[in-house]
Amino acid sequence: MEYIYKQYEVETQKKLNEKKIVTISDLHLNENITKYELDDLIIKINDLLPEYIFILGDVTSYNHLQNKNFQKNLLYFLKVLASLAKTYMVFGNHDYLIDSKNKLFFTNLNNLLEFYDKTNVKIIHDYVIEDDDMNIVGFDKLPIYYDLEMKDISKLKEQVLYLLTKIKNILENQKYTILLTHSHLDFLKLEKDILQAFDLILAGHTHNGLVPNNLERFFRKNQGFVAHKKFFPDNIRGMIEVNNTPPIIVNGGITKIGESHSQVIKTLTKPLFKGEIDYIKIKGC
Repeated sequence: MEYIYKQYEVETQKKLNEKKIVTISDLHLNENITKYELDDLIIKINDLLPEYIFILGDVTSYNHLQNKNFQKNLLYFLKVLASLAKTYMVFGNHDYLIDSKNKLFFTNLNNLLEFYDKTNVKIIHDYVIEDDDMNIVGFDKLPIYYDLEMKDISKLKEQVLYLLTKIKNILENQKYTILLTHSHLDFLKLEKDILQAFDLILAGHTHNGLVPNNLERFFRKNQGFVAHKKFFPDNIRGMIEVNNTPPIIVNGGITKIGESHSQVIKTLTKPLFKGEIDYIKIKGC
């Protein structure tokens, strides 16, 4: 598979040693992945010499974890990443998926963690980790809320407020705070006083708005071609800076066309899209 690197620089007035971060999202791995392909992705990530690797959800669907050979390959991949740099992960909606055809979701977190606990990747599920001079918050939106994105955000708001209440004492340390979440879409509608707890939001989910990499110059900044049944939506990809939110960097995903599409569509569109690896440098005062 071919990959592209996108690079971003973020500055903060908070006291922070420079951070070098790689983000990946939406791998959508399955039994067809080979160790050679995983090694190729590992090399591409390692070439950037990151201090941190953030995996922003949709690594695989839960049903694929029933395959022992695939389990072995995925464990290998995650363990190697964790040996390269501090590696943190949040779950996406597909990580809970047990039946892509009928859109059935498995929501027993303990069953998911039973597998991921075998790696050295730290899963952050609705909590915060203090890491040196920054806070890393992980937020997992429940799968049932994804169909309500940008329509009814009341449940999401409740979930975010509950998380902030739970971690309030830690956030009082005033460290630079990064929010890892699979989808940023609903956060665009949350009130500023809620989002001021975060200095940077990192997300995936939107697959670069299905904009072919060599055609990005023909689209407005952050505009996608199609996402969530809407054509030419705004604030879908890249670095997003709007009035009521901290900077948001949306990773375009390793895989653009998921398993719910036919093999014919995936084969025909493969030359149009490259996997995206984001390199983010954060500079403090």
